[in-house]
Amino acid sequence: MCSLALFEQAHISDITEIARDGKFSYSFALGPWQTDSGAQTFCFADGISYSWFFYNKTIFSDLNLQVPTTTTKLNKCLKR
Repeated sequence: MCSLALFEQAHISDITEIARDGKFSYSFALGPWQTDSGAQTFCFADGISYSWFFYNKTIFSDLNLQVPTTTTKLNKCLKR
């Protein structure tokens, strides 16, 4: 799931005011972390940013768990 979708589902907060307070000097790097209109910012770019989840394959195998492919499935898995 992309970060914009996570923002649209309220999993990531709007930080527009923080991003525009003049302390973030790399405004060109904000594009990927803004809504399509550029009206809202939901993340700061700080070097390289990854949107990955790392998991222990052995534990998933031992517990006979399927690797989650969505945020909903991840949350269900974490509640086990």
